[in-house]
Amino acid sequence: MQKRTELIRASHRRATRLERRPVVDGADYLTLVKAAMLRAERRIMLIGWDLDHRTTFEPGGAT
Repeated sequence: MQKRTELIRASHRRATRLERRPVVDGADYLTLVKAAMLRAERRIMLIGWDLDHRTTFEPGGAT
């Protein structure tokens, strides 16, 4: 258990402020999730995934 706790703490230290700020708008959330996925080296943890199905992901852009 101690090793897991150390890993969680280490992961927290690598997070940037942008990744830790709350995101209210669904479209902004999807944009930030995509950016995190493209930058990720190992894993991504998404918390509170509850979006309106009508939210468009990059309207007019490539996904």
